Amino acid sequence: MSIESIMQNLPAQVSQNQANELVISTREESLEMVTVLRDYFFEGVEVNFTDEGVIALSEESLDFMATRMDREPSEESRAGIQLEAQIVHAIYCEKLNQDSTMPG
Repeated sequence: MSIESIMQNLPAQVSQNQANELVISTREESLEMVTVLRDYFFEGVEVNFTDEGVIALSEESLDFMATRMDREPSEESRAGIQLEAQIVHAIYCEKLNQDSTMPG
């Protein structure tokens, strides 16, 4: 899923500004750092994808992740974490594709 698609389908609990800041800050990171972020996000949780390629985490997984990140499990935290996971994964894929197409 592309960043553009993610940004067009933001959950009501997440502002456009929050999402933009996350995209910008994540894109500034190296592939190695984004890989570490992605691995941390998905450690210990079952990651599923919809037919459209969208990451779909269960409420249980999102609550586990919220607790691990010192956030109170709630509808708002689940929406934010789901979005963060989607953005980190999408940017990971972007960076992976850039690295694999770079000459030399």
